[in-house]
Amino acid sequence: GTTFMVFLPTSVAETSRANLDRAEAFGSRTEESLRGSETILLVDDESVVRCMMRDTLELFGYKVIEAARGTEALQALSRYDRQIHLLLTDLSMPEMDGFELTTHVRSLRPSIRTLIVTGCSDESTQLEQVLANGVPVLAKPFSTDDLMHWVREILDGTFTY
Repeated sequence: GTTFMVFLPTSVAETSRANLDRAEAFGSRTEESLRGSETILLVDDESVVRCMMRDTLELFGYKVIEAARGTEALQALSRYDRQIHLLLTDLSMPEMDGFELTTHVRSLRPSIRTLIVTGCSDESTQLEQVLANGVPVLAKPFSTDDLMHWVREILDGTFTY
């Protein structure tokens, strides 16, 4: 019953061009410059994805508060009395999607920056709503480098589409 999807580039030249474009987009940041000490509220209903992102963020020095659902994230937010710098959430989750969660979190703590990750297609109504509201969206699948560059750029306030 398990399904695996393998995504391969159509050509080596295409992969090289995509990597060059990504490097140009993020500049010449080193791994050390991607490190941080900020607190991130990480919300994803898929435990494997959440654990991978948590481990990566912690490896780069970030403090991570994790939740599996939007309601759990709001409870964690109410219990945590110190600053949370970034909400990193999946878009498609049961009970409350990532955009609804973002709206609730911003009403409680307006200074929190947001990054939504999603596997949704461009035609998704949810995704259109998120993009229309100027919330950064990182498409799955993404690399560790992509995640860390996006997180650092958003936290630094230098992120641009």
